[in-house]
Amino acid sequence: MNQRHLPVGVTNGKFDENGNALPFVGNTVIVHITHTLLYLRLCDFHARLAQSALTNNLYSLLPPQSYHITLFDGACKKSEEGWYWPTNLPISASLQACTEFMVSKINENAIVSPELTFSVSAYKPVVNTLAIIVQPSGDTVEQVQVLRDKLSSALGIRRRNHYEYVYHITLGYLLRTPSPTEQEMLSTLLQQFISELTEEESILKLEKAELCQYESITAFSPILYF
Repeated sequence: MNQRHLPVGVTNGKFDENGNALPFVGNTVIVHITHTLLYLRLCDFHARLAQSALTNNLYSLLPPQSYHITLFDGACKKSEEGWYWPTNLPISASLQACTEFMVSKINENAIVSPELTFSVSAYKPVVNTLAIIVQPSGDTVEQVQVLRDKLSSALGIRRRNHYEYVYHITLGYLLRTPSPTEQEMLSTLLQQFISELTEEESILKLEKAELCQYESITAFSPILYF
């Protein structure tokens, strides 16, 4: 199969074409959503998607306990040529040393996450992932960008989407390019899921950010809450 027709979840090494999660290491700043009403609805939606014959054929689903919103992308492999990595840490350092470096910088700079509010707004186009888009609401619009700025300055990491980041909850990764019929079906399911949420279910109130380390993108282990 020609690699350029494979979704990024396969080409960047997160999954193989059979839906098996591959070793993909890094660290990141996230907030798990397992305490929210939305999480309960997403668990039901996960079960519905898992019953489809398209599971591990067209897409691979993430375990619900991994559901989160990424606030700031940390270190991970960018390509065969290099990594996203703190500018003031030697690239020869281990991932564990990188995570410890980040812990020290967050503490040294007294970075504290404010209470954050997001609301479900749409779904991502079904091209590479199955994902729900969430938007910061009220004071969070400014506060979350200030948090990202502080983390970028302290950790020495800034990606091209620093000011245009689209907050989202990833439910699964596509394993191949969907047919137009498959794309329409999944788009309809995602839109139906969103439209059936109550106002209370669609709003997420989140507190402490989590610096996590991961060995694959199926589980994120908190190292520091701040």
